[in-house]
Amino acid sequence: MNKDEQLEGITPGISMLNDSGNKEEFAFGPENRVVNERERAKLMLYLLDQIEEAQVAKTHRRYLDDLIFLCKTNQSIGKMTETAHHAGPCTVGVRKTFVDVQGNIYPCEKVGEVPAMRLGNVFEGFDLERVKRLTNIGALSEPECKECWALHHCTICLCRCIDKDVMSREAKLRHCAESKAEALTKMRDLCFLQMEGMDFEKLRSLQMAK
Repeated sequence: MNKDEQLEGITPGISMLNDSGNKEEFAFGPENRVVNERERAKLMLYLLDQIEEAQVAKTHRRYLDDLIFLCKTNQSIGKMTETAHHAGPCTVGVRKTFVDVQGNIYPCEKVGEVPAMRLGNVFEGFDLERVKRLTNIGALSEPECKECWALHHCTICLCRCIDKDVMSREAKLRHCAESKAEALTKMRDLCFLQMEGMDFEKLRSLQMAK
């Protein structure tokens, strides 16, 4: 099997570096923002049949999934249930489990090898009580989350709730403005597509070629 066959059907994606556990903050220059804005604009043009799919960077095609998810979510949201949790975190121990060389299990590679984030180890299995606690990060900021308009559109996950190797309410709340801004950007893009005549039935059923 050659490398093209091995990569067939895989859609690459990019995510911002996470500074959890780092002594220095990451600094992103204006060129990073320019590239992201340009590629997102090209995706909009593709959805409006103005350019070919091949002109859209593969690393930015996952933004389409975000728009489709938002479109479906806005249609399905009804009355709030008695219990709920904001969007954002993966199901701890299911989607992106990370194992270090000692066999310790962590939720994902983004949290780093922080002792407080250990879910267990490959020899003894999962610590279910810790899994439950790390899954329910909504409890860190319950009053704010209950009043937040972006509850269903939140992008804050566990790695954004770590400060000095421990779970932190303050660390989580520092990312709220960024998460709300991301939700507004996606809503703005959906409004733009609607104004330009985008067929939303097409958007909901669209599967971009890999």
